[in-house]
Amino acid sequence: MTDPAPPFPLASGSSHHSLYHRFLLGADAAVIAPLPKPRCCGKVAPDLGPVALHLNLQRWRRLYGGALPWVPGFGGEHYDPGTVGPHRRLPAAYARPRREFAAFDLVAAAEPAYSALALVAGDRRLVDRFGELASGFCARVEAGVAAVEGPTGAVPAGRMLAGLFVEPNNRWLMPLLHAHARVLNLTSLGDAPLRLRCVDPGSLADGALRAGSDWRACQAAALEAAGYRVRLTGGRSAGLQVEGVCGRLLSLIQAPRLAVLELLQRIIAGERKEPGAWTRLELPEAVVAALAEQLETLVARSAALRRPAKLGLPSEGPWRAAVRDHLGRHCPEGLAALDAAAAAARAEPLGGRIFPCPPPDAAHGHGLVRAERAAEPEILAAPHLDGAADPGPWLADAFALELARLHAFMSRGPWERRGADLAEALARLDRAGPVAGPQQARQVDLLLGVEIERRGRAILGCGGSLDPDFGSPLLAAEPAARQFGDFSL
Repeated sequence: MTDPAPPFPLASGSSHHSLYHRFLLGADAAVIAPLPKPRCCGKVAPDLGPVALHLNLQRWRRLYGGALPWVPGFGGEHYDPGTVGPHRRLPAAYARPRREFAAFDLVAAAEPAYSALALVAGDRRLVDRFGELASGFCARVEAGVAAVEGPTGAVPAGRMLAGLFVEPNNRWLMPLLHAHARVLNLTSLGDAPLRLRCVDPGSLADGALRAGSDWRACQAAALEAAGYRVRLTGGRSAGLQVEGVCGRLLSLIQAPRLAVLELLQRIIAGERKEPGAWTRLELPEAVVAALAEQLETLVARSAALRRPAKLGLPSEGPWRAAVRDHLGRHCPEGLAALDAAAAAARAEPLGGRIFPCPPPDAAHGHGLVRAERAAEPEILAAPHLDGAADPGPWLADAFALELARLHAFMSRGPWERRGADLAEALARLDRAGPVAGPQQARQVDLLLGVEIERRGRAILGCGGSLDPDFGSPLLAAEPAARQFGDFSL
């Protein structure tokens, strides 16, 4: 993901923060440095007093649950943790608003070149500056926030409360500097700051899109201020290019996601061999983007109980050193050029340790453990694959095969043409965003679920052997083709 996404709703009763977010909330600032500690931002935060300052796990849980008073005579200072137990039921007089969702998740991700310079080359200035960029993004979102007024109306508020969590990696433990802005479903009007209301999701989505329109330009300005030579490109291959950061190295960092795209191409289109075939598929781009996101989630779940090292991912030992070793083996020239670019810009050494995932679970950063997976809520517009949530090890094996092929090709093959095609396709899907709504999400689930079930039966019928040829494409399956005709995005 290279652009901030529309808000993703988080249910009131869900496990609303990941294992890594719980780790960030509970860890000492010196432990997670140079990444910043999670904190609250937004104009609502100062009005709530101590409960929204110096964020920790207990306070965040209280804010997320809306467990704070806003009736006359009661401010945030009356409900600081330690005054009342964290899970005690509120008196009816507090009359907190009914919230269908507790929060909305906005993700602002750095461009691949920015992440590489900040985390692989190790320029602390860029890590520090990214926190400021994320705060600026939240401020631009907040300007358009509206409060729900009546059954269908909304009134401009320009106030919000968000928890800002900065992370250094994606689910594949590869460098991806990004920030989660967990916008709590609480806002208020300026003339009654402690009378909290619900956020209008439409205004939040519009604000995120407006704030994201200059997100890439803000990163370019930060890089130029640090002494890097930057070029913004437009059109279909829109992106941010930095002198000294080669495309092969960036593709290697994104190799797990590219391997998922290779799997998806064969699932949708069969064994088309010509370059760029999968960018000319008959499906709408938003549908392909949703399929890619769902398939990546399934692959991660299939691999959750396997050690990432078996999938060829840099997960053992100190994370940054493992990443650099991985990149140095597959693209030594690109890594040397990246370090030279950072040196020319007089980068400040990163220093400190970076935890890609909490230390107790350092070797299993792919997805939820079984106990947490079983507790996942069914959230509107958060598609889940009925009957295919645990596809078995074959999907991880297929992914490992594609990943090994990509690594071999990156090390020895002429990567420029094929790599540029895949990278462009990935960027286009990231910009396409999710499907329009729950009905389209269910249709995407069915499309992918048909293939997962068909392929699983084929694996069992072959005695468990993994044939790299997927055979007929998904769109040749009668049920899937019939459902595809119902898409209206």
